[in-house]
Amino acid sequence: MARLTLVGVGSILGIITCDLLVDRLYVKLRKRHGNKIYPEGRLPLVVFGAFTLPSIIALYGWSAAAHLPVAVLLLAVVLMGFAMMCSMVPMLTYVTDAFELYSASALTAVLVTRCLAGTFLPLATSPLTD
Repeated sequence: MARLTLVGVGSILGIITCDLLVDRLYVKLRKRHGNKIYPEGRLPLVVFGAFTLPSIIALYGWSAAAHLPVAVLLLAVVLMGFAMMCSMVPMLTYVTDAFELYSASALTAVLVTRCLAGTFLPLATSPLTD
């Protein structure tokens, strides 16, 4: 039960960070590109999340095997929620900006793809571990 709460804490911190940084970064990058619509200006936090999330997951997985203190495990859980939100929130704003009028359909496609990956990706773990 504590893991769910800590992921929630990390997610809330990630959402607050995204709320503070996404628009600021977007305005800054948009000015560099001549004040034209620039949906890719929403993606710097996604890159941050994409590079940090694998190392955080590795820290979470190896903290028990390395007999690290429980605080390290709990910190990894908080950081995991933070990195996931830093990846998801700007990505959703990017899709909304990129597809403008059709953003509801694009967000639905992203959601369906994410659900399918969550359903079928665990089926690949058994062959990979063998």
